[in-house]
Amino acid sequence: MVCIRSSYTSTRNSSVMYCVRFACNSRVIVTGGDDYRLRVWETKTGRLKSTLAGHTGEVMETAVNYCDTIIASSATDKTVSDEDQQSRPLTTLQFTAEVHFMAFSPSKDHEQVFITVTCDGGIFIWDLTTVTRDNGGEVLSAYCKY
Repeated sequence: MVCIRSSYTSTRNSSVMYCVRFACNSRVIVTGGDDYRLRVWETKTGRLKSTLAGHTGEVMETAVNYCDTIIASSATDKTVSDEDQQSRPLTTLQFTAEVHFMAFSPSKDHEQVFITVTCDGGIFIWDLTTVTRDNGGEVLSAYCKY
């Protein structure tokens, strides 16, 4: 078990955290946990920058795109949500199984390409420039069993 404590006790997160991710610029970290929310923390000060809500289940995984403009999260409600750092929702993807892993492309040229892996063996690659709340967007890969 790893325990990281901020010297700023007024910003202490009282919920259980299941995931943590550095932004590419290392200026913020993103945490998610059992209160269905994401929290964005300033690494230099340890202070809470923003809280992002939208899931109806525990947040199990988070990812940040290459340019640090999009934060994605997956939860036990079988959804993946993308938001910008100003808490504006961008998309919500619904799955038939929980998403256990997700990541953005590490390339600046492909910062909108996103991969998800579900617990039932599904691997999906998404182009987030085509994803909307209404149509679900274009899946760039086929469903795979591993």
